[in-house]
Amino acid sequence: MRRRMDQTEFVNGLNDKALALARELGAQDEEMQILVNFGRQAQRQLDFEKALGFFKESLAILDSVLVRNSIEDSPRTLSEEFLLPKSLLHHYIANCTLNLG
Repeated sequence: MRRRMDQTEFVNGLNDKALALARELGAQDEEMQILVNFGRQAQRQLDFEKALGFFKESLAILDSVLVRNSIEDSPRTLSEEFLLPKSLLHHYIANCTLNLG
C-alpha cells in the first residue's frame, strides 16, 4: 500500500511540474492533457468531485481556444483535432456527474 502511495505522489509531483511549465509556456494543448491526467488519477481514487473540476477546467481551455480562433463549435463542423478531445471531456464529465449522484 505504501509503495502505491509513493508512486501516486511521484506521478502527481511530475504532473504538477509539467502543469506549471505548460502554463508558463502558454502550451494549452499540453495543459489540457495534464489536467486530464489529474482528472483520470482522481477518478481512479474515486474522488469524482476533484476529477470533475480538472475535466471542467480542461474543457474551459478547449472552449476558449475555439472562441479565440473563431472555430464553430458544432459536431458537424468541428475538426477531429477538436472533436475527439471535446467528446472525451464530455464523457469524463458525464461519468463523474453520474458517480456524484
